[in-house]
Amino acid sequence: MKKLPSVLLLYLIAAVLAPAGYAAPDVDTGEDISAKPEPFLLDRKFVLGIGAGVNRFSSSYRFQDSGSIPIYVDGEGLLGLPESNLIPALYGAWRISPKHSLGFHAFNINRTGSDLAVDRDFGSVSIDGVITASDKSSFYYLNYGYTLKETSNIFVKGILGVYVLNLKLEFDAVGDISIDDVPVADGEYNQSFSQVAPLPMIGLQFLSLATDKWALGAKFAAVVGQYQDVKALVVEAQISARYQLASNVGLIIGVSYFNGDIEIDEGGGSATDIEYGYDGIFLGLDYNF
Repeated sequence: MKKLPSVLLLYLIAAVLAPAGYAAPDVDTGEDISAKPEPFLLDRKFVLGIGAGVNRFSSSYRFQDSGSIPIYVDGEGLLGLPESNLIPALYGAWRISPKHSLGFHAFNINRTGSDLAVDRDFGSVSIDGVITASDKSSFYYLNYGYTLKETSNIFVKGILGVYVLNLKLEFDAVGDISIDDVPVADGEYNQSFSQVAPLPMIGLQFLSLATDKWALGAKFAAVVGQYQDVKALVVEAQISARYQLASNVGLIIGVSYFNGDIEIDEGGGSATDIEYGYDGIFLGLDYNF
C-alpha cells in the first residue's frame, strides 16, 4: 500500500488534536451546550454539492492464469494511462437529528491513454503494435453517522457505511498479435476487466470551527472486507477548509488521499491483484440549509 503523504499525515494529526484544545473550556465549565443556539455551520440539516478534484494516480495490475507466470502491468507506465486527471464528484448529507445523519459521495474516473507502441508478451498474448488503455472506474459510498461529540465549536462523528468499488479497465491493441503463438487474423485484440464490490466502511469525521463562517475539517475512513471473490483494503483520508459564502451556499477546498489493495480470486488458480491510488486537491460548492 502506498505510504500516506507526510504533509497530509501532519495535517490530519493537527486536525485531530486541535479539537481537544478547543473543547477544553466546554468540558471544564460543564456548560449545557444543548441549551445554546448552534453555530451557523453546525445547524445545517441538509447539504447537496458538486465538486471536482485534480489528482495524481498510481495503479498497477497483476494477472495470473492457472499454471502460468504472473503478468505485471503498470497502468501509468506500460499502459500509458494519464498520471493526472480531473475527477467530478457529487456529495451530500442529511442530519436527521443531533445524533444521527446520513451521507453519500460518488465520483467517476475517466482516463484514456494515448496510442502507445509496444513489442512484448503479455502472458499468452504477444503484441507488436499499438495499444490503447482506458480506466473508467467509479466509487460510491453511503454512510450512517453518529455524533460522538459536539460543543460550541467542535463536531466529531463516527461513520459506518457501504463503499462500492466499481473497477473498469479496457485494453485495445492493433498490430501483429498472436495468442498462444497462433496469429490473430484481423490483427486486433480487446480485453476488458470489470468488477463491482460493495464493502463495509468505518471511519471518523471532524469539524472544528475557526469563526462563524470558517471551519477546518478532517476525515479518515477504512474499507476492509470481502464480497464474494473480492477482498479489499482501502484507506481514504481528507483534510479541508470550509467557508460559508452565503446563507445557503458553502465552499469547500482541501486535499485527499486514496489507496486500495484489491484481490480477486477467479477460481481454478486464476487471480487478479490491483493496487489503485491517487492523491490531489479538490474543490466543492454546495447548497445547504
